[in-house]
Amino acid sequence: MSIKYFNKPFYSHDIINLNFKKILIKNNIKARKLYNLRHTFASTLISNGADIVWVSKMLGHKDVNITLSTYTKYINEDDNIRFKKIDEMGTKMGTFRNS
Repeated sequence: MSIKYFNKPFYSHDIINLNFKKILIKNNIKARKLYNLRHTFASTLISNGADIVWVSKMLGHKDVNITLSTYTKYINEDDNIRFKKIDEMGTKMGTFRNS
């Protein structure tokens, strides 16, 4: 059986991980696992108000509770920041008035 070669780069987890480490070293960033980017992705989106259902689907979770219990612990915010974000969400969604 012959092996066909294509004019496309070969990407395996090992190659991607090696390139990731080179980028960290070049930019004087503390070594970390490539998998940590998943945590950064999820917690950044959640803390910036992204739809939790969408984030959960992007991560391949079967249940939103898995996403919330796993990734919200990485979000460091005090209550004042959280209340401000809730207030901003209300402004974006519209104001409810009593008639």
